[in-house]
Amino acid sequence: MKYIIIVLGICVIALGGLAIWLSTLSSNDITVRTEAELINAIQVRAGNITIDGYIALSDVIEIHHHVTLRGQGTLTVSDAHRHFIIGRLGHLTLNGNIYLKRATEYEGYGGGIFIHDTWRLALPRFFVMRGGVIEDNTAVFSGGGIFTAMSTVELINGSIINNHAAGHGGVFSCASTYITVGHRMRIRNNTPSNRYDASPFSLLGFLSTPSIFHIIVVFLCIGVGIFYEKRSHINTKI
Repeated sequence: MKYIIIVLGICVIALGGLAIWLSTLSSNDITVRTEAELINAIQVRAGNITIDGYIALSDVIEIHHHVTLRGQGTLTVSDAHRHFIIGRLGHLTLNGNIYLKRATEYEGYGGGIFIHDTWRLALPRFFVMRGGVIEDNTAVFSGGGIFTAMSTVELINGSIINNHAAGHGGVFSCASTYITVGHRMRIRNNTPSNRYDASPFSLLGFLSTPSIFHIIVVFLCIGVGIFYEKRSHINTKI
């Protein structure tokens, strides 16, 4: 009976947390035509943000909650920064036919999506691509189109094409990244390579990049060890 009460208590707390999180999300759909409108829509947690027309981003936009972008517009950069950084608790979804690319007249580094966070104990970050094009972006080292680490990435539909980097041009996924690529996804003509996946299950990666999931696993292992040690001690006394 005691364990049932504990489980019910945990469920109530979890449902309460979910309700609080859902209450922070706005159901309003917003159409944006300028960088300032886009930043404001993200800050007020708009339900869906429709990109209308051509928007030049003067600086990278950081995502730390759930954001859905859709429409037929284009987001460009013309400086050495990405389009988006998906940081702690961030969840970005691309729908429709949005283009993420460098400005036509710009030939330097910049563009694409960076999914990572320096706070290693943060909850996972998410990027879902259900449409759109990530094209003609350039990174200094790796991941001209997408660089991801300690994240969950779903590339379901769309195109990642003609991106460049010194290391891996298209999609670069580090350890502790869980990536799914749908059969309708096009990852092509990126130089010098389309995609690189580091093993997410290496012991070194597990120890050097701890996450909430890793910590839970460690504590569960410790708890099981203590349980069996006590049980063994009781049996020995008997």
